Amino acid sequence: MDRLRAHLGGKGLGGVGWVFRRDETGEPGFHLWLEAQRLAGVRPDEALFAALGVKPIGWLGFNIARIEAGRALFHVDFGPDTLPHEAGIAALADAVSFTKGCYRGQEIVARMQSRGHPAKVLVGFRATSENALPVAGAPLYASPGPQGEIAGAVTSSAFSPMLSHAPVGFAMV
Repeated sequence: MDRLRAHLGGKGLGGVGWVFRRDETGEPGFHLWLEAQRLAGVRPDEALFAALGVKPIGWLGFNIARIEAGRALFHVDFGPDTLPHEAGIAALADAVSFTKGCYRGQEIVARMQSRGHPAKVLVGFRATSENALPVAGAPLYASPGPQGEIAGAVTSSAFSPMLSHAPVGFAMV
């Protein structure tokens, strides 16, 4: 953070924004939140990335890395109508405290925790086809072939360089 403060002329963010670390890809990552009027003064240039000690990877690189790391995204792999237990273990650990006092939805979350079996759950997959990448919304079958029972739907996918270009992704089943 000291390097970012130096890049901004020693002023830091002056209470108008936040920088926080979030390792969504299994590697160190940062989010930079600023007020809209400050965006013109902070450009994502090489000097800013050097100040943070990071390199930009773009959406494609981020998407591949986060899927390989098993990190689902809100509004991509699950949404506001998804219960925490349905979003997967990583999302549950990030989003829910079982020691906190009362909060909205606590009864449903506690019931899901005690019963232990949500109706649907987000899972990672590795496709058997080496050339076909299933797109978001594509059906996921319980048995091979399109005549099988539909078990769920793909939410996101990518070719994995770490797994010899195998198609990997998330599906809600």
